Amino acid sequence: STSCVLKKLCLVFILIILWIFSYNNITDLAALQLNKIPSLRSLFLQGNEITKVEGLESLRNLRELVLDKNKIRVITETSFFFQTNLIELHLEENRIRELTYFDRMIKLEKLFLGSNKVQVNYS
Repeated sequence: STSCVLKKLCLVFILIILWIFSYNNITDLAALQLNKIPSLRSLFLQGNEITKVEGLESLRNLRELVLDKNKIRVITETSFFFQTNLIELHLEENRIRELTYFDRMIKLEKLFLGSNKVQVNYS
């Protein structure tokens, strides 16, 4: 029956741990409805048109996030607020100027920030 097929698809969707959407002209992370995949452990979104890191609130099991080659300028207080299990974060080739709000990622071991416009303030 149709409902049985839908239930099986929903179950498969819930069990996904790796999602690769590289080079797909994605502009809005929130529109991906990632909250429907709470089991996600690795998310690859490099080479898109993403400008804001948002919509990751339910991805508390996320271990690896790749956002290289996007158009991210600012990391906000809520960008990685619930990513306390994140181990590896790739943000290379964006337009990030300031490194703020990384303190909640207590398990972060690898951070890739090459080719950004980070400004260091020594005051």
